[in-house]
Amino acid sequence: MNFCFKRLRCSLENVSKFGLLLGLITMLIFSGCGGSGGSDTDDHKKKNDPPTDNGGRIEDPPINDGDTTEDPPIDDGDTVEDPPIDDGDTVEDPPVIETIIVEDTNPQALKNMDIVESSGLAFSTRDPEILWTHNDHGNSAILYAFDLQGNDLGTISFLFTGVLSIDWEDMAAFEMDGNHYLIIGEVGDNNKRRNTVWLYILLEPEVLPQSQIFPEWEIEFTYPDGPQNCEGIAVDPVERYIYLINKTASTNCWIYRVPLDPPLDGQSIIAEKVTQPGISMATAMDIHRDQALILTPSSVQLYQKQPGKTWQETFGRMSKNLILNIPELVDPEGATFSPDGSQIFITSEKKLPTPLVKINLP
Repeated sequence: MNFCFKRLRCSLENVSKFGLLLGLITMLIFSGCGGSGGSDTDDHKKKNDPPTDNGGRIEDPPINDGDTTEDPPIDDGDTVEDPPIDDGDTVEDPPVIETIIVEDTNPQALKNMDIVESSGLAFSTRDPEILWTHNDHGNSAILYAFDLQGNDLGTISFLFTGVLSIDWEDMAAFEMDGNHYLIIGEVGDNNKRRNTVWLYILLEPEVLPQSQIFPEWEIEFTYPDGPQNCEGIAVDPVERYIYLINKTASTNCWIYRVPLDPPLDGQSIIAEKVTQPGISMATAMDIHRDQALILTPSSVQLYQKQPGKTWQETFGRMSKNLILNIPELVDPEGATFSPDGSQIFITSEKKLPTPLVKINLP
């Protein structure tokens, strides 16, 4: 029995030794395969390495969901901003006005002594050797034609035609749609009492004299700011507008305009205010293509319309100022460009025979 016990103890000791050996082998196997018995370095790697799927592939990092705040742009302090874009409202430099003294013009004298107060003047668009004029208020409704030497060429009468002649103050001539026209401004109003004034447009006749000529159309209109004493009119047939300027003692003359085309039946025309040229005592006006003039008792003010500009812009920028030192022009009230635009012709009231002054433009 003692022998059996000894053999059993020996067997148990062998089993214990074998179990211990088996445990050591197992620990070595797990340690080599990254098991729980790994070192601190292995644990650190497992905490920082990206997760893998079952195939051992490294997953992509998470996508930014847009909430991450980006760093602001770096400002080095030397960046110069671009200047603002010019939108067309840039203030232009004031124009350089050329002042010219006009004298010694050797004027002609009009032979027709019925022309006692020449208040308007226009060159024919049919014949460059013919001019037209009319008398001021208180005279008959008659247009007078004469040549460059002042010789009488005949008249146009408006008796019994319904054309008023309360106060004719200016006239103009123009060509439009292949026709030659004259326009009369029945627009004078020294006391500013006339609520309505008229413009009469007629075909320029080929043969003189003529009587009982009827207008092709008339324009009855009012001013937006009450009655005005207008003494100058001009026509731009390209724009198809009639321009008018009132006469004031201050430098607050206003330029107005109305459509040139015949108004519709019953249409009420109200003149449009255009601009203030900054002058006083305007007595006549004319437009020739891109040139314009305004006459005063002592000067002719010239304006040159530049390409792309309007008359509204142009009348605020005088180009030349002709100072009239001409004794014969006692009260100048009629002025017009020559047909080629190279000269200005002027007539005067309150002097007989009526002088016709010619000025060559510089």
